Amino acid sequence: MTKKKKESDDTPTIEFGYCDIKHEHIDEVVDYLNKIEVEKYMIGLEKVTNGTHAVTNGEHMHFILHIKPNTMTAMRTHFRTKYNLGSKNAGKAYYGFNKKEIKSLERLSSYTLKDKNIRYKNYTEQEINTFMEKSFPKQESLFHQCMQSLQETNVAHTLDSQHHIDFTNIEKTILLFYMQHESKPTITKSTIRSLTRTYLQTLYNKRFEQRLFNEIYNYTMNS
Repeated sequence: MTKKKKESDDTPTIEFGYCDIKHEHIDEVVDYLNKIEVEKYMIGLEKVTNGTHAVTNGEHMHFILHIKPNTMTAMRTHFRTKYNLGSKNAGKAYYGFNKKEIKSLERLSSYTLKDKNIRYKNYTEQEINTFMEKSFPKQESLFHQCMQSLQETNVAHTLDSQHHIDFTNIEKTILLFYMQHESKPTITKSTIRSLTRTYLQTLYNKRFEQRLFNEIYNYTMNS
């Protein structure tokens, strides 16, 4: 098990985390890490399509840093200010660094490199190639695939004859998605209702219009 924390603020520790920073800023991120003399680092650029990291359209960066604690504090403040990072609840781009001990640095490194879009300093080519060989693209869960499908088909934009949200159509679309999926999963009524609520509450782009919000509220409270 790799220990993260040591007693002296002059001794580098290993930090792992992510920031919702768009990939177009990678050069200035690298320049900043070099400027503050981070002795060793690995940055993995990742883009997802599952509805998370929405403020940056799914783009974010994973970091493994061999960095002094005082320098880490300064870096967090810099990133938070420059890229307007905050909490999910505040509707901002967000970030987080692991506060626990790292159990397997090798596995963590492979995870960081899984999308093969990387920057690094003071790793050998052999080390990077080894991590690459053991890495693999993250498989999006069936849940996220379903959410993406609902977004792409704009199913919630189809209103019923009374110009209300067609909840039945959304539920049928979810059921059909599962029935047609190559893994042949089964799905229950409660799960269909849960997926419908999640989609309407988090991804439906008209969810804050007062009339439609009231319909989503009533569906949520009665299902």
